[in-house]
Amino acid sequence: MLNNETNERQIFEKSLNIEKPLETQTNKLSDFQENKLLKDVKEESQKSNFIFINVYVDMVTYLLILSVSYCSYLMYKDLDNHVSKVRAFNPKYNFPTVADMSSTLYMTIALYLIHKIFKFLAVEKLEKCLSKKYSKEEISIYKNKVATNIIKFLLYSSSTILGYYALKDLSFYPWSLGGKGQYKSVFSAGYPDYLFFEKTDLFDFYYNFNLAFALFDTYILLTYPLQSDFLLMVLHHLVTFNLIVFSYLTNLSNIGCIVYIVHYSGDILSMLVRICIHLDIPGAICCYLSIVFLVIFIYTRLFVFGDVLYHTYSFVLVKDFNIYTLYMCCFLGVLMMLNIIWITLISKKVINYLFTGKVEEIYKIKSSQETKKVM
Repeated sequence: MLNNETNERQIFEKSLNIEKPLETQTNKLSDFQENKLLKDVKEESQKSNFIFINVYVDMVTYLLILSVSYCSYLMYKDLDNHVSKVRAFNPKYNFPTVADMSSTLYMTIALYLIHKIFKFLAVEKLEKCLSKKYSKEEISIYKNKVATNIIKFLLYSSSTILGYYALKDLSFYPWSLGGKGQYKSVFSAGYPDYLFFEKTDLFDFYYNFNLAFALFDTYILLTYPLQSDFLLMVLHHLVTFNLIVFSYLTNLSNIGCIVYIVHYSGDILSMLVRICIHLDIPGAICCYLSIVFLVIFIYTRLFVFGDVLYHTYSFVLVKDFNIYTLYMCCFLGVLMMLNIIWITLISKKVINYLFTGKVEEIYKIKSSQETKKVM
């Protein structure tokens, strides 16, 4: 304990750039200033590579990641048994299999190559367009980040357009997303018939494309400089994989496809905002885009997704209660929790701009990673 206090005081002296003992210099600072500096030094010395936001939020996130991972194991363990029982209700139905997801691998490789080629061609040109506020070290990070966000903007747009044409003729594609039906129609056939719905020609391709996008996005998350939202994004991706894979293999994809398009359509403008924030353009444009994005985000993630949650919970937890529907509802609940967190943080950034005129990203790159080379 004594050694820790001594080290903190030595760091404190160094921060003041003095060589005399601290006791002879305290008259130059008030007690409040001295205590504040010592507190800042202590907090800096306690930073950890495993803490991204704060200890409390991160501990909850770590527990959720472990819980979701354990649920994944339980679902995988019982998958064949569950699928056999469901198939018995309608043996003639073309039930999905793991082999039907094989195209995901090829699409993931294609996205990786497109990303690499685009960066090779565009990164140096994008460097000239970056905001003048960045240092040389930051430029090496943000020029790659902008290039990646452009690719993700195009992928979110492509997914949404593809999803609309793949789903628009389904009776349960809701009017709130431009369809002619209502989401609650998913369950109108009752149990177990709601599981044996008729798919469109593009349905499986749409599902596999989004799984490939999720895999590509995970590669980006794990290879780029760590940000303060790293743990939340790990949790988000883990939940997304579980929802995609197990909803498809248990033929709950009639629910999963709507969750897909709700979230991906709301992220189109998110990528555009993240691109503009780093470019040398007026902050007011970024702020106006952020406000429009926030409105769309609230509409899709709270209103539309809230309707999905309500009708899903009301039916499957009563009429089709099993390990897969239970965990699916839990995972959907985690997504809603993350949506609320992000809406709160986005709102704070918009309000901050209105009062200070300063435009910032929601999350920042961890200081220990500032000079990390982007892969």
